[in-house]
Amino acid sequence: MSNRHFEWFKKSETDDEVQHKLQRLYGLACDRLALNPDSSFIATAMAANPAEARRDPVQRLAHHLFTYKLAMPSGAWGLLGLGLLHSLLQEVVREDGKNHVPVAIPRADARDLDGLASRLLLPEVDQKDVRRAAAFVDYLLKELGPKGFIKFGREMGIAGTADSASQAAAGLSAAALELKWQEASNGGPVRKGPVHLVMWVARAAAQHRVLLFWFLLANAVQILYAVTVPVLLQSLFDKGIKPSDVEAISLYLAYLTLGFLAASGFGVVLDYTLAKLGPRILNDLRERMFRKINAIDARELASSSTDEIIAHFSNDITVVEKAVIWAVPGLFSKGLMLIGSVVVAFTLDWQLAIVTLVTLIFAFWLPRGVSKRAVRYNYERGAKDARLAQIVKETLLMQRVIRIFGLRDLRSTLFAGQIGQVFTASYHQYFSSGLVGRLTSFGVSAAQLLVIGLGAVQSVDGLVSSGTIVAFITLLITIGGAAGFIGAQLPLLIQGVGGLERAQDLLAKPDAAPDPERPESIGGVVHSLQFDEVSFSYDGSSPVLDKISLTIDCPRRVMVVGPSGSGKSTILRLIENQFSPGSGHVRFNGVDLRLLGEAQVRSLISLVPQDTMLFQTSVRENIRMGKLDATDAEVEAAAKAADIHPIIMSLPDGYDTNVGEAGNKLSGGQRQRLAIARAILHNPQIMLLDEATSALDPASRVAVEATLRKVTAGRTVVSVTHDLTQCEHADLVYVVKAGRVVESGTHQALLAADGVYADLWQRSVIAGAEGAVPRDQLLDRLRKRPILKGVPADFVERLLARMTVEAVAPDTVLIEDGKPADRLIVITQGEVQQSIRLSDGTFMAVEALEAGDTIGEYAALENAEEFTRVVTRKACQLLTIDRAALRALLAEDPDIEQRIVTILAARHEAMTQYCAWQTLQQHARPQ
Repeated sequence: MSNRHFEWFKKSETDDEVQHKLQRLYGLACDRLALNPDSSFIATAMAANPAEARRDPVQRLAHHLFTYKLAMPSGAWGLLGLGLLHSLLQEVVREDGKNHVPVAIPRADARDLDGLASRLLLPEVDQKDVRRAAAFVDYLLKELGPKGFIKFGREMGIAGTADSASQAAAGLSAAALELKWQEASNGGPVRKGPVHLVMWVARAAAQHRVLLFWFLLANAVQILYAVTVPVLLQSLFDKGIKPSDVEAISLYLAYLTLGFLAASGFGVVLDYTLAKLGPRILNDLRERMFRKINAIDARELASSSTDEIIAHFSNDITVVEKAVIWAVPGLFSKGLMLIGSVVVAFTLDWQLAIVTLVTLIFAFWLPRGVSKRAVRYNYERGAKDARLAQIVKETLLMQRVIRIFGLRDLRSTLFAGQIGQVFTASYHQYFSSGLVGRLTSFGVSAAQLLVIGLGAVQSVDGLVSSGTIVAFITLLITIGGAAGFIGAQLPLLIQGVGGLERAQDLLAKPDAAPDPERPESIGGVVHSLQFDEVSFSYDGSSPVLDKISLTIDCPRRVMVVGPSGSGKSTILRLIENQFSPGSGHVRFNGVDLRLLGEAQVRSLISLVPQDTMLFQTSVRENIRMGKLDATDAEVEAAAKAADIHPIIMSLPDGYDTNVGEAGNKLSGGQRQRLAIARAILHNPQIMLLDEATSALDPASRVAVEATLRKVTAGRTVVSVTHDLTQCEHADLVYVVKAGRVVESGTHQALLAADGVYADLWQRSVIAGAEGAVPRDQLLDRLRKRPILKGVPADFVERLLARMTVEAVAPDTVLIEDGKPADRLIVITQGEVQQSIRLSDGTFMAVEALEAGDTIGEYAALENAEEFTRVVTRKACQLLTIDRAALRALLAEDPDIEQRIVTILAARHEAMTQYCAWQTLQQHARPQ
């Protein structure tokens, strides 16, 4: 954010003029935030970052204020920092001595706090967003005061989340705070009330003209009949019954009968058209929402709550559907019936008609204030429901963690707190909505009593005929029924408004960048993949990638490695064109990906992700997702290439077996192989592997890696991995650290360079792919073992260097009692069980060993046997060295050899005597 947005400082200003304005700005900030000014604050702020102070002294001052004076996290800078800065600068520019005038924005812009906060953290921001932030800051300071403002900012956190901050500072959800902010804005009346929903339905219905025509015609017939009945009854009494005219009675009864039949017939037409028109309107909305979640910008989607989006399709659509099918058509029909009845009333008696009109206006004006609160409560209820659904979903997904760590009470407390909030929101929602209908019905009933009383007085005085009284009573019954129906439907309408607003919030989210009008072509075959000075940030503040440049000549097998959080997976996301670089270019054959178009990019690449989730359909259809028009033979060929065909054939329904939700009926390795088969069927030129085997057990991992090497032969492979043993098979390795490429080359060349990669390699070899035991900890642990205590560190280093990495599955026997001690084993990951054999042949567990422990130490002795049985309890990573290699290593240093052999020999002799004594004891016991 630059001061060019404010046009306050001028390049020609002297240092004294700049200092004066900074002093004024700082003074205003202290006044606004109730802070004690510090005479040295400005000088300290400028000295803290001289480069920024020269470039933008205003921002430097504001940054220092937020960071050191207010102790706010970086996430608060965009929404609150820029907002406060803009608000203060507006006051500085005026310099008229008057009180601060709050920044005014249209009421419709007072919304989307989370989206606003995230956009204002980007390097380039929209001036309109800055003004919206300033308006929010002014509102926050007015409503919560300086303490509330500071508390709000400190609760926002690094990510800049408004909901938790709002709960902490105002006791409201962000959605509720937005609505209160809207009410306080100076942009005119609230637009999104019941009228907004009615107008939306009218526009949506206009897309279905035939159904809309029959709907309107059927309504017209029914309304015409309803307002004509009182007139016909008046004529029936005054012209037929009173003078006893049989012909007149027959005529008007015939009119009433024909009208009744026509209204009944068109009532069926109305029900039919409404039954089709309502669902079509809702399906149109569902389709737009579904297209939106497929088209939404990936960065926006990553910051959105999936539970809220799902709630839009369930809770919100449900309340909108009720409003569309019942409330809006009923309000339309009954509203016109009310208007028609009032018009007819004027033809019968203008005095009674005026009384009727005035009392009806009062009846519908009476609940106006309550209805505004009801709309707000309904909007907030939706947000509470979405949060509750998120807690339930998270509890289901995290059951294993919850049970292991004893978190049931914590989750129950969290759930109880949330349902308490749902109860409060529900109480406000239903009571306020019901009160709207109740007040409306009360007003209408009062109007009926008043008009009936006045009519009775006029009838006694002979001012109106008995037919007119009958007609007016009929009209009042019609009016009362219509008004009562409207009052009963208003709660549904109000609930529908909240649901529609939330659905429209989803539709308002930004789409991904559109395809170019004329996509360029790479010529069919990818010869090169290039990153040219690429930088990228998810939140706009801290870069994940910082000017990365790399070139891959295709086809090659390339590994991208580095510490966690270094930006490895982001590189893949950029190759996928899921995100666009903040700066720089990602190119295929020298052409920027953004110029190639979605279809061309998708045809070139395929992905095997870390966590494979499958579609809830058959095995065959899951594989066919890679090529929708593939034949069954092509699907089976891909499965065979992925080494999954025999497993599929063993399933209950073979290729037609349903894989279950997210593929939960299959094992992790089976899901991963299906993902490989899907990728093979797509036949990409570039295969992206995102930690494709990290979630598998060691045995499955080895098998899947072999399959991947087979099926990717001849293709370009870009693989992100923590398992550096895979790099031995790569043509090129890129090492990423802190968002930068720090090394590149072959596996052997990088080891020889003894840099970042060599360090990572040593750690992975010692500790396994997931770093269970860091190297320095393992060395320290080994040197504390009795047989290695006091041994020089370089000997332990040489021992580890000669050991081989092994991955073994659970329930694997590593050592068998009574067998020769043939290898030394160091456990670097996992857990094993050590047991002794009892006289009856069963085993008794004596010790559980884990990462850092050693077994098989008797391999250092000649002709030694093992006394215990050792079996893996979990998947394990091991370092092993056989007896011959171990004894050769010991022979290189006779002093160390003598020391270790002496200790082990004494221990082995003691164990031999102990076992012999145990055997004698068992034989001596009576059988």
